[in-house]
Amino acid sequence: MIDEYFDALKARIEAGQGLAGRVYGTVRHSPDGSLIRDNYVVLYTPAALDVPQERFTQVQTFDDTVEFDVSIKVVAVDEATARRMLSRVVRQLTGHMLEAEGRQPSKVVLGPQRPVKEDPSVKPFLYVGEASFEWTSRPA
Repeated sequence: MIDEYFDALKARIEAGQGLAGRVYGTVRHSPDGSLIRDNYVVLYTPAALDVPQERFTQVQTFDDTVEFDVSIKVVAVDEATARRMLSRVVRQLTGHMLEAEGRQPSKVVLGPQRPVKEDPSVKPFLYVGEASFEWTSRPA
């Protein structure tokens, strides 16, 4: 289910204007190990926030209602591009329902968001914006 949600999130983001082929599971590095100076989105693996269990001695299961959270990071060569990309990602995900076989997810809602800031650890600077999104997944 987590892989299905990751794939659905990636497809939904890449459907946005200027975002096709720009979604990765990690920051991009060149062969020499330095960060690649480009405009792209880092989509982290969705995390289950609340996996129900009836008793503390029972193993948790994804068979019931599960709350999910996912974080994204927008990396860009200038602040304006990072701001625009972050805005596009937010528009692409907020209020939309993802698909996963055998599951009925709620609409994605925007969680905490951090403003675009320069990353001083990279020379010349790259600009980074972050947001998280949440949804609830129920059995179909």
